[in-house]
Amino acid sequence: MSQETVIYRREGKISHIVLNRPSVINAFNRAMYEGLNAAIDRFSKDDEAWVAIISGNGERGFCSGVDIKSIEVDDAGITIPFPPIPLCDEMVTPKPIVAAVHGHCIGEGANVAFSCDMIFAAENTKVYIPEARIGVNAIDIPLKLARKLGYNHAFELLMGLEPKSAEWCVNAGLINQIVPNGTAVDAAVAWAETLINSTAPLAIRGMKETLHRAVFESEQAGLAAGQAWRDKVLYSADWAEGQQAFKEKRRPDYSGR
Repeated sequence: MSQETVIYRREGKISHIVLNRPSVINAFNRAMYEGLNAAIDRFSKDDEAWVAIISGNGERGFCSGVDIKSIEVDDAGITIPFPPIPLCDEMVTPKPIVAAVHGHCIGEGANVAFSCDMIFAAENTKVYIPEARIGVNAIDIPLKLARKLGYNHAFELLMGLEPKSAEWCVNAGLINQIVPNGTAVDAAVAWAETLINSTAPLAIRGMKETLHRAVFESEQAGLAAGQAWRDKVLYSADWAEGQQAFKEKRRPDYSGR
């Protein structure tokens, strides 16, 4: 693979975003932060890309968190912060983003996975939040878990006493599906292809934004987003195509317009 810290490639309507520092289990350095943000922005702006899949290169894991060796300090000894990841703090695109994880999924890597709309996890996945072990409190992750999990499961995960298995995560409601080792990306691709071939992309985007804003902002924000998308969808070519295909008893051919 390329020496880029994050690889972006599009295959049909699916964009693959690959964390690519396998020698350190894809740990984040400044270049990886910048590369991931650029890749997400590229996907968001590409009208031909309907679904993104984020995965990690190498056999050992999805991402081992922040590369401690890459942390920089200024002349006063103050840590220079890494760039924020907008994906982890806001709804950067209404298009679906899927995480395909395996092996180590730690700290910032877990934060990225938790920010996706679907998570497919290999059987060997181990999710771990190490912040308390190294003396710092996580901020983004507790806020996400407060919305995604019940209090007790979220609290247990945040304590960082042990890695959590894929089975624990699926039972807690944190991941969607466990798949055999080595097949997480394939499973994510199969799901994305089914979505692309079976549903109207504008409708999917409208429902994602409605759900996301209702969960992470307020019910009123979700309702406003849903109504705005409905107003747009009712004048779309896809809505006309969906009705016509239903009448003709055939699969619709959606264009995203």
